[in-house]
Amino acid sequence: MPDRIIVHDYSHSSELPRWSEWSARADEDYNCQPAALGLQCGHAVLYRIAARYRLSRSFIGVELQHYSFETTEGYSGLFHLFLAWSAFEPYYKALGLTAKTRDTWFAKYAPPDADAHIRALDPQNCFFNLILNKVRDDVEEHVAAYVKNQPYGLTYLPAAVRHVFAHGILTPNANKARPTDVAQLTHYLAGMLLDGIASDFEARVAALRPRDSAV
Repeated sequence: MPDRIIVHDYSHSSELPRWSEWSARADEDYNCQPAALGLQCGHAVLYRIAARYRLSRSFIGVELQHYSFETTEGYSGLFHLFLAWSAFEPYYKALGLTAKTRDTWFAKYAPPDADAHIRALDPQNCFFNLILNKVRDDVEEHVAAYVKNQPYGLTYLPAAVRHVFAHGILTPNANKARPTDVAQLTHYLAGMLLDGIASDFEARVAALRPRDSAV
């Protein structure tokens, strides 16, 4: 059997960067709340985000009987993105952001070649033309802009894919897309979201005041 399509290095810790430092600090000082990180949530929400982040980082793929290797890999990528979004959505909401404002924040974490990378994996827009036909409102507007090579919000692409997949409409070979390309594309989008969370959280913990003055 061919090697699985894994686009990230899973040999390192799957925890959020500096998570152990933050959790130890919060355990020692009850008054050290997520607000100290600029987050608008309580400990329970932050711990759920961290747990889902870790699950997403630890995810390698699904195993399916009676499916081809290529299709199984495509589903693995879609499930990976589903999990990554389940960490990303509550994280940006904890920052006080909305779907309409999250891209401004995310811009500093987005890979500079993200657009080119995504287009290279779906050059005929087979995948995103299908997605476009299954979304509405702001999501439809941004996916349509992407397809037309117009300015769009990058995070709307994984949001749209997650939405369509979660509602049972999307398969890895839909609209004649190549499942292995879908696998690489969705793993890439998942990693992009998780990298953004990791970079942002690490910077927030690093910026905390010395432990003896934490509030």
